[in-house]
Amino acid sequence: MIIPNKLKPQDTVATVSISFGTANIFPNRYTAGINELKKKFNVSVKEMPNSLKSHQWLQDHPEARAQDLINAFEDENVKAIICNIGGNDSVRIIPYLNDDVIKNNPKIFLGYSDATAIHVHLYKLGITSYYGPTVMAGFAENGGMQKYSYECLKQMICEEGAAKFYPNKEGWTNEFLDWGKPENQLIKRKLNTECKPRLLQGSKNVSGHLIGGCMESLELLKGTPFFFRPNDFNGAILFLELSDINLGSNYFMKCLRNYGLMGVFDKISALIIGRPGEFFDDMSRLDAFDEYTKRVVSTEFNHPELPVISRMDFGHTEPMMTLPYGQIAKLDINDLSLEFENK
Repeated sequence: MIIPNKLKPQDTVATVSISFGTANIFPNRYTAGINELKKKFNVSVKEMPNSLKSHQWLQDHPEARAQDLINAFEDENVKAIICNIGGNDSVRIIPYLNDDVIKNNPKIFLGYSDATAIHVHLYKLGITSYYGPTVMAGFAENGGMQKYSYECLKQMICEEGAAKFYPNKEGWTNEFLDWGKPENQLIKRKLNTECKPRLLQGSKNVSGHLIGGCMESLELLKGTPFFFRPNDFNGAILFLELSDINLGSNYFMKCLRNYGLMGVFDKISALIIGRPGEFFDDMSRLDAFDEYTKRVVSTEFNHPELPVISRMDFGHTEPMMTLPYGQIAKLDINDLSLEFENK
C-alpha cells in the first residue's frame, strides 16, 4: 500500500461532496466544520467547484462530483481531501474517475459512511485512505471537535511512527441536536458512559490489514466490480458498522450471514464492529446485535475462535477513531486496542 504524505501546517485541504449535498442545506454547520479544521490543523481550505451545490443538482450530476475528486487529486497544491459528509450514492461516481490521475497523485482521503465506496476503490488501487471524520460530522461536532476524534486523526494523518488507539474513556454521544438551529452548534452533546467496547469471543491477539466500512454502502457494492476481491479478505481485520440502529438487528444479521456465505469468516483474522448510529437511549438494544453476531459467526459458520469485538469507537458514533485502509493493525483483545506502524 502507498501511504500518502502526512498533513503539515499551512498545507491546503480540499473539501468535496461526493454524495449528499448537506453543506448546501446546513451552511452554518459546514462553516463550523471548516473553521474547526483550520483551527485544529492550521491548514487552508479549497472548496471544490461543486462541493456546495444543492443535493438535487449533485444527485443529477455524478460526473461533476467525480470531476471534483479527480481535480483535487490532480492539484499539486492539495495535500488532503476531506468529504463534507456521506450520503447514499457515491458508488455512482466511480465509473467517471480517472484511476491514472489518482495513482499518480496519492494523497490523504478522509471520510466515512457512504465514502466507503471510494475507500474501497482507493484500496484496490493500492492507496491507503482514512475512515474517519467528515467536515460536517466530526470536525463540526457541537461545541468543537471531540478530543478523542482529534487525537486519533492527528496520529494517523499528521504524525510519523506508530499509532495506538485505546477505547475512548470519556464517553460517547448520539444525542440529536437539530442542525437547522444555528444556536445548537454551541451546545455540547451529552456524553453517555455506558456501552463500552465488548469482546464477544476469541482468546488470541491477532494482526491483519484493515478493510471494511459502512455495512449499507458495502451491500450496494456486493456483486459488482467495485466490491473487495475475494483474496482481499485473506488475513484481514474486517471492520463493519451500521449507520442507523433502526435498520434493526435482523438486517444486521442478514448482512453478516452474507459475509459468512461468501466464506469471509474462513479468511479474516478478526471482526470488529462499530457502535451503530442514530439516536437511541435503550442500550439493551445493542444486546440483540451482539447476540446475532455470535450466532452467525460462531454457531452458523463455526468460527468460535475468531476474535470479535463490538461497540467500538468508529463510524456513526462520536467521538470516533480514524482507521487506515490496508494498513496492518495489531489487535489486543486484553485492552481492546489497535496498534499501527503508520509508515
